[in-house]
Amino acid sequence: MTRRTWLMIAGSLAGARLGKGQYVLPPQNPPDTRFPPTPEQAAEIARKMEQLEESLTSLKRKNVPDESLAEVEIFHKAAEWIGRYREYFTKNSVAQTIALLDTGIARAGELEAGKPSWLTATGPVIRAYRSRVDGSVQPYIAYVPASYDRSRPVRMDVFLHGTNRGMVEVQFMSHTAITYGGMPAPPAPDYIQLELLGRTNCAYRWAGEADVLEAIEAAKRSYAIDENRVLLRGFSMGGSGTWHLGLHHPDHWAAIEPGAGFNDTIRYGHFSNLPPQDLKSIHIYDARDYSLNVFQLPTAAYTGEIDAQKQNLDNFREELAKSGFTFKPEGLNFSTTELPVTILVGPKTPHRWEAESKKRSDLFINAAAKKGRTDPDHIRFVTYTTRYNRCFWVTVDGLDQHYQRAEVDARRSPSDGTIEVKTTNVSALALKNGGLKKISIDGHSFTSSGQSEMQFVKRGGAWRESKEGADNSLRKRHGLQGPIDDAFMDSFLCVRPTGQAVHDLVGRYAQETLDAFIEDFSKFFRGQVRIKDDTAITSSDIADHHLIVFGDPQSNQVMARALPQLPLRWDARELSLGGKMYDSPRHIIAMVHPNPLNPRRYIVLNSGHSFHRNEMAATNASLFPRFGDYAVLQLRQPVDRKVESEIVTADYFDEEWKLPHA
Repeated sequence: MTRRTWLMIAGSLAGARLGKGQYVLPPQNPPDTRFPPTPEQAAEIARKMEQLEESLTSLKRKNVPDESLAEVEIFHKAAEWIGRYREYFTKNSVAQTIALLDTGIARAGELEAGKPSWLTATGPVIRAYRSRVDGSVQPYIAYVPASYDRSRPVRMDVFLHGTNRGMVEVQFMSHTAITYGGMPAPPAPDYIQLELLGRTNCAYRWAGEADVLEAIEAAKRSYAIDENRVLLRGFSMGGSGTWHLGLHHPDHWAAIEPGAGFNDTIRYGHFSNLPPQDLKSIHIYDARDYSLNVFQLPTAAYTGEIDAQKQNLDNFREELAKSGFTFKPEGLNFSTTELPVTILVGPKTPHRWEAESKKRSDLFINAAAKKGRTDPDHIRFVTYTTRYNRCFWVTVDGLDQHYQRAEVDARRSPSDGTIEVKTTNVSALALKNGGLKKISIDGHSFTSSGQSEMQFVKRGGAWRESKEGADNSLRKRHGLQGPIDDAFMDSFLCVRPTGQAVHDLVGRYAQETLDAFIEDFSKFFRGQVRIKDDTAITSSDIADHHLIVFGDPQSNQVMARALPQLPLRWDARELSLGGKMYDSPRHIIAMVHPNPLNPRRYIVLNSGHSFHRNEMAATNASLFPRFGDYAVLQLRQPVDRKVESEIVTADYFDEEWKLPHA
C-alpha cells in the first residue's frame, strides 16, 4: 500500500463581508485537479466492489458479528464514497482505491475462515466501527507496537489531524505514518497510538465529536488500554479539536496537547453582528470559555511565534486570568505553579511545530502519562450547557440558564468525611461521595446515607436532596438540552412525509431541506442518513432514535401525532408560536423539543443541521447553530429556483422547554 504523509494546513482567514456586518471565509477547497480512473480501472473497481459486496452478504447470512463486519465493510465504503464524489485528488488515488478493495476482499476471506489477522497485527492497522449516530462504518488507524501484550494495559495517545480538504477515507486509510504539524508523531515503542478521521474536516464537532469518542471506545474493546493513560493530541484543526474535546471532557484524559488550533469563533472567523441566537450558540464550541477546566487537566499548549493562531494562547491566558490565575513569562513561553499547564511558543515559527518546543512538550506529556489520570479532591469545573456536564465525581444535571457561564468549585476531604461545593448558575447536581458523610452545597448541609451517588436540586434558591428516584420532569438535561443540531450527535432517523402538504411552498421547502441534508451529511460528515416513511415508523424507531420529521401536520402522520403536545399550533391557516401568528402558506417552523411520543428522545421539525453547505465548505469555525431551539422561516419562491427562506424569529426554549416569556 502506498505510503503517504501530509501536512494539514488551515485555510486563509481573509473574509468577505456580507449583509448585517457578517463575514464568510473563503472555502478551504479540495484540490482543483482530479485523477479519475480510466474506463479499464473503473471496471476493475466496480468488479472488486461487487465481489466484496457479495462476500459481505455471505458473511451476514452466517451471522458474523457486526463489529467484525464493519472492519471489512469499511473498504467497500471507502471505494464507494471516493467514486460518489469524484474525490480522486492525487495520482495515487485510483491505485489506493484498488489496493484497499484487495485488502477488504482478503479480510472477508479471513473472516470467512475464522482467522481475522488484523486483530493481532502490529504496526499501522486499519480498524473500523459502526457509528451509533447513523449506522455508518467509520475508520480509524491503530499504531500497535511490536511489544504489545494484551495481558498488560498500555497507554494510548489519540491524534487529531488538521484540515485537509483532499483527505477522504481512501487517502486516510492509505497512509501509514502520522504527521503532526510538519513533524512525525513521537515514536511509541511500548504504547498504542490512534489516528482518527473525525468525519474529515468538521473540527471534531457534532458527528465528528461522536467519532472521536466512539473510535476510542472501539479501540478499548480491541486493545488492552489503561483507562488512566489516554492522551489527546492535535495540530491545526486537530489542535482546535483538542481544545474542544479536552476542555469539554476534562475527566477523559491523562493530558492534552493542543497545537496551533483556534479556540474561539468570532475573532478567528472574523464574524461580526451575529444575531442573538448565534451569540448564545457559540458558547457551545468556544473552547476558550471552558479554559478553567485545565484546573484538573495537564495541558501543553503550543503555537509558533509568527503563526496567526498565536492569538488562541492569549485567549487561554486571558480566560484563566479572569479566574485569578497568573502566568510567568519565560522568554516566549509561559509557566505557572497554580495549574498543571505549560504554554510553549516556537521562536520565529509559522504554522508548524518548532523542534525545541516539541521536545519540551513531549517531556511534559510523557510525565503526565507516566503519572496517569488521577481522581482529584478539588474540582473546578465550568460549562455553558448540560451537553458537557461531567468532571470526575461532579455531574451538573441542570442549569439556571443555558449558554451562560455555570461553575462548580467542589472540595472533598476524605480525612474529615466532608464535601463542600460552591456553585454558580447550577440548578441540579449529582455527587459521587465515595462514602463521605457530610455535604455542603452553597451553605446548605446534608448527611449522606451511604449511597455511592446523591442527587440534589435547587428550588427557589435553596438546595435539597432529590429522593424521588428518576426525575421525569420536562426540563433541559444532558443530551436533551438542544439546540437543533444536538440531535445529530446520537442516533437519529429522518421521517419522510407520504401525504400532501396543505401549501405547496411548505411541502417543497420541507422536501428540498431533507434532500439537501441527506446529500450534505453524506459528503461533509461521511455518513448515511437513515430515512423511513411516516407510515412505516414503529415503536422501536420511536424508542431508539431522535426523530427528524419533515413536512406539515397534514402531510406527516408522526408530526400530527406529536403536535398537540408541542408548544405551537399549526393548521392550514396559521402557524402560532408564543402568541404570534404567521400565515401558513408562507411560513414553516424548524424546531427541536423532547419528543412527546418518547420524552427521552428529541423530535426535530423541518431541519437537518442549521448550518448548510456554504458553511461546511468554508472554515470549520462556521459550524455553529443558526436556529437555536426553534426558528420560524418565511418562504419565497424565486423563478426557476429552489424555495428560499429567511429567519423571522429564532430563539431558545427556557430550562423547562417552555417558550421564553410565555
